[in-house]
Amino acid sequence: MTEQREFYRKKVNVSGFLVQATGDVEFRVQDISVDGLQGYFAAMPSIGEDARVSVRLPTLDVERRAIVVRIDRDPAGGAYIGFRFLEALRTAPAFPFQTADVVDRDDDFGF
Repeated sequence: MTEQREFYRKKVNVSGFLVQATGDVEFRVQDISVDGLQGYFAAMPSIGEDARVSVRLPTLDVERRAIVVRIDRDPAGGAYIGFRFLEALRTAPAFPFQTADVVDRDDDFGF
């Protein structure tokens, strides 16, 4: 199967935070690109598809507005949630890759 995404998605295992007025909700970032990310939440947060949210990524020292594009619920009560950034991460000074043709897919980028 050939990757159809515009940007390469790097597999990672780092903490991310869904920023909410009631307090930040921690999740595990599973993959990330300049355009978005997928994360795993141990418990389903109170958001739905098409919700506009803020996502904070301490490892990259950035916070971005994003839209929820996919929610896959886990039978254990958690959820895999896909986010598309409203402003691409290519503007983040610490972001270590741009596109599939300029990235060493074996590099861990410090994650």
